[in-house]
Amino acid sequence: MRFLHLANIVCGHKRLTGIAMAIALALSAAPNRAASDEAKPAPDAAMVAAHAAAKGDGLLEALLTELDRSKAQLKMEQVQGPYYVEYRVNEVEDFAAEAAFGALRENQHVHVRVLRVVVRIGDYRQDSYFSRGQGESNILPLDDDPIALRHQLWLATDDAYKNAGQALAEKQAAMKQFSVDPSPVDDFAKAPPVIAVEPIVSLKFDETGWKKTLEDVTGLYKQYPDVQSVTASARFSAINEYLVNSEGTVTRNGKVTYNVQLSSAAQAADGMRLGRSPGFMVARPEELPTHDGLMGEAKKMLETVVALRQAPIVEEEYRGPVLFAADAADDIVASLIGRKEPGGKLCRGQRRRESTSRQCRRRRNADKLSGGPAAHSRLPRLEWAWPGRTGRTSRAEPGRPAGEKLRSAIRRAVEEESRADGDGSGQAVWLSRGDARSGQFAAATLSGVCERWA
Repeated sequence: MRFLHLANIVCGHKRLTGIAMAIALALSAAPNRAASDEAKPAPDAAMVAAHAAAKGDGLLEALLTELDRSKAQLKMEQVQGPYYVEYRVNEVEDFAAEAAFGALRENQHVHVRVLRVVVRIGDYRQDSYFSRGQGESNILPLDDDPIALRHQLWLATDDAYKNAGQALAEKQAAMKQFSVDPSPVDDFAKAPPVIAVEPIVSLKFDETGWKKTLEDVTGLYKQYPDVQSVTASARFSAINEYLVNSEGTVTRNGKVTYNVQLSSAAQAADGMRLGRSPGFMVARPEELPTHDGLMGEAKKMLETVVALRQAPIVEEEYRGPVLFAADAADDIVASLIGRKEPGGKLCRGQRRRESTSRQCRRRRNADKLSGGPAAHSRLPRLEWAWPGRTGRTSRAEPGRPAGEKLRSAIRRAVEEESRADGDGSGQAVWLSRGDARSGQFAAATLSGVCERWA
């Protein structure tokens, strides 16, 4: 009995010790937990507003939720964590219909969500956006099931992260063969976050009515036997673009376009192909021509084609100023100026764009012809004619016509440039200016059928 009583005392003492230790741990954990709660950063007001604006949009909610998970948990052993994560989604709803000779020959609907994920490893100075590290693309489900959406987002993010790790290693190895850039430019630039969540757009139109309109428009071919083809097409599209990234940007914007295109073609008695293709592109369906209005436009188009078949041929070619309509100005500027200023950073060892390399060859030609560097900023433009080319002289020195020596120099330089270009276009070469006998500088610009900028 004595030993049993001693055992009970020992057991009771152990229980009391365990209870005391549990109380002590609980008391010590409470301040630590409170301290961790205080150390946890407060949620960003902009992100809170973005989450609130995403309510009701299952896709945007899934993007934001998965982005938060990726920022907090995306990490592999021996692989640096990402410093930037980006999700882009284009949700496209498209309707296309086409009719020819009074019958519908195409009718299709497309609804798709295209995802692009970019994960960058490294830092803004040098990161993994190289080769396979430039992102992953995938197709998202059309329904707003959050589990299905986040599953696809997770798979694409995982692939992009793994590829980014390999791409960074490949890039760092490739960079070792180049010298240090004297004027370095960061691989990526920081941008202030933007929160702009606009309403979702969708297509609103009478599908049956538009199919009937296209058939009626193309059925007019029966009244114009000289016309060889008549087609009418309608393409309506609604695109909702989503962008969320780890810098805090959250955007959703949509655009809708309604495009109707008419086309007709015929052939003149001498074999010349003739055609007219009026079109209409608007942002709202009520801005499109009505059924009767479109029938009137189609009749005007067909009558114009018939009149062109009977019109005489104008032998004289026009060469002079051209006035562009106001709505064509943006296309002209984009094609002539915008494409020449891409603003992208070239990787070390990467060749400059083709136009720049051609310009270098032209400058070398100028040096060969003149014996010194060309002052390109003061060069006039000279357009001329040689076998297979037509042109005219402009901005030349008054009273100083180009002599045979200049013509020979132009021909040699153009032929050399054409061979260098590989397409025979002979875009532009720098040549002698002023007196042809003095061997100074000039510029010759050639184009096959139209002027182009030197």
